[in-house]
Amino acid sequence: MSRINICTPVIGNNLEVFLRNLKETQKFSNFVELRTDYILDLKKVNLKLLKNKTKIKSIFTCRSKFEGGLFNKTEENRIDILINASKVGFHLIDVELSTLRNNNFLHKLNKKTKYIISYHNFKRTPNKKQLLNIINGMAKYSPFIIKITTMVNSKRDAQTLLNLNLNKSFKEKRIIIGMGNKGIATRILAPFFGSYLTYSSPLSSKTATGQLDFETLNSIYNYNNK
Repeated sequence: MSRINICTPVIGNNLEVFLRNLKETQKFSNFVELRTDYILDLKKVNLKLLKNKTKIKSIFTCRSKFEGGLFNKTEENRIDILINASKVGFHLIDVELSTLRNNNFLHKLNKKTKYIISYHNFKRTPNKKQLLNIINGMAKYSPFIIKITTMVNSKRDAQTLLNLNLNKSFKEKRIIIGMGNKGIATRILAPFFGSYLTYSSPLSSKTATGQLDFETLNSIYNYNNK
């Protein structure tokens, strides 16, 4: 079986806690998502330190409250952080589709930066036609990865998400997973259906409903992820 990417989010309500969790997470995971919106006092000057302490593959994320994040400053500040994250050397940055609709700043990123364009729906899973329209809208921005995360309320929702992972060209990269208890199966099965990765829960917490911890996922996939 080919290697499966299990991405583990890193959180912490201040820089010290965040860096400590990053250090501990890198001991067992080979892929991390830096949920920097959890850092209440996050500043641009902190980004270089975060980059230097990140030793493995990573996704830089600074999620807005509208998209389920915790960033507590202005949208202008958040955009500035995303731009500067690319300038200090983070090569993979998560940018919400809703952000690009209101502020298309991709031309300001470092030319070497690759970006995920993400869509979140915390209430329901749109039907297949609606999701394909969303994906087509994302594709116009030429992302490295397209990410769809929706609340799963039924077996049909789960099937819709898994089928979207299959309904793509071989070269196209997608992350499509479900939230909620009924979405757990999509988190486990997504990599087998072509998802670029799946997410585990961070240390001692969760950033989305339905997340499984790294050890559980690793035992299911039955391989050494180091």
